[in-house]
Amino acid sequence: MSRRERFVLLRRLLLIGFGGVIGILLAETTLRFVGIADPSPYQPDRILGSRLKPDYAGWNTKENSVFFRTNRVGFRDREHAEAKPDDTIRIAVLGDSYCEALQVELNETFWAVCEQELNQCEATSGKKIEVLNTGVSGYGTAQELLMLRNELWQYEPDIVLLAFLTGNDVRNNSKELESDSLKPFFTLEGDTLVLDDSFTQQPFFTSFWIRLKDRLINSSRLLTLTYRIRHRDEFIAPASVNSGFEAGLDDFIYSEPKTPAQRDAWSITESLIDQMHSDVEARSAKLVIATLTNGIQVHPDPAIRDTFAASLGVADLGYADRRIATLADRLGCRSIILVDQMARYAQKHNVFLHGFEKTRLGTGHWNATGHRLAGEIIAMELCGDKDLWDR
Repeated sequence: MSRRERFVLLRRLLLIGFGGVIGILLAETTLRFVGIADPSPYQPDRILGSRLKPDYAGWNTKENSVFFRTNRVGFRDREHAEAKPDDTIRIAVLGDSYCEALQVELNETFWAVCEQELNQCEATSGKKIEVLNTGVSGYGTAQELLMLRNELWQYEPDIVLLAFLTGNDVRNNSKELESDSLKPFFTLEGDTLVLDDSFTQQPFFTSFWIRLKDRLINSSRLLTLTYRIRHRDEFIAPASVNSGFEAGLDDFIYSEPKTPAQRDAWSITESLIDQMHSDVEARSAKLVIATLTNGIQVHPDPAIRDTFAASLGVADLGYADRRIATLADRLGCRSIILVDQMARYAQKHNVFLHGFEKTRLGTGHWNATGHRLAGEIIAMELCGDKDLWDR
C-alpha cells in the first residue's frame, strides 16, 4: 500500500470515527432532552440496600410521566433544616413507593396534602405542621426501621407515621419470600430480632468491576437505554406470592397465613413494628400506623371486589388491615385504616383511586385522586386525636 493510499485510508477511518462520535453525542443529547433513559435515581447503600440519590432530577415514565427531584439528602421531598424550629411539630413518614410517589407531582402526594390540611387544624394550637417524607420504592418495614434509626432522629420528629402497604410489606420483610436479596432483613431468634446484613457480601457490593459497570451505565443515556432493552425482563414487576389480581402484590395477606413462611413473615413484621414503637417511645415521640390500600380493595365496582374475595375463599379483603389495627391497639398507638373510607368514596363517585391512563386502571399506585383522598383522611384522623398534640 502506497503512502497516498495509507493517507486516504487513515482519513476515511478518522472521518468514520468522528462521525461515530458526533452520532453518539447527538443520541445522548436527544435522549437527555426528551427525557428518555434517564439513569436510575437509586444508588446502593450498605445499610439500607438502596436509596434515592441526593440532588437527583429526572423523569419517571412508569405509569405516569412526572419530572421529579430529590433533596440534598436523597429524599423525594423539599429541603428541611435538621434543627426543628420551636413553633413546629414534625411528622416523619416512613414507607415505600406509595410515599416516594413518583407517579404524581410533589404537591399532589398524600403527605403533602396531609401537611396542608393539618396546618388548618385547630387542635394543633397554632403550631406549624411540617411533614418529612423518607419513602423509597421497594422498602419493607426492616428498611424503614433502619431508616428511622440512621436517618430520622436528627430531624427531631414528634410523630412517626408508618405508611404500611399490606400488599407487599409483609413479604418484603421475609428473606424466604422476598425476591430482592440486595437488602437487609431481620430474623427472629426466639423473641429477639437479629439483623441480617449479609447482602453487603454479594458481588454487587464487593466487586469493583460490577460497581464500575453500574456507574458507567448510569453515566450515559445511550448505555442505559441499551442495557434496559437487553435486560427488559428485569424491569417487569417481580413475581409475588400467589398473586391473582395484580402483579407485585400478594394474595396471602387477605386471610390467615397458611404456610410456615407466611406465618414467619407476619411474625417478623409484627416484631419490627413493635420494635419501631419502642424506638419511637424511647425518643418521646409517637407512632401512628396507616395501612394503605391495594387496588382491588378500593375498586369502584363492589361486585369485582366481592368476586375476587370469593375466589380467595374470604368474606372480605380486610384481614391484613384488621391485623395491623389489632397490633396497634396492643401497642397503644394510633392506627388509621384507609380501606373502608376510600372504598366507599370510589364506589360512590365511580372513580378509580389507583392507576393511570397508560396503565390498567384500578391497579398500581395511587393517582392524584387517591393521594388527595388518603391525605385528607389521614389529616382528619390525626386532627381529631387530641392526645397526639399534647406536648
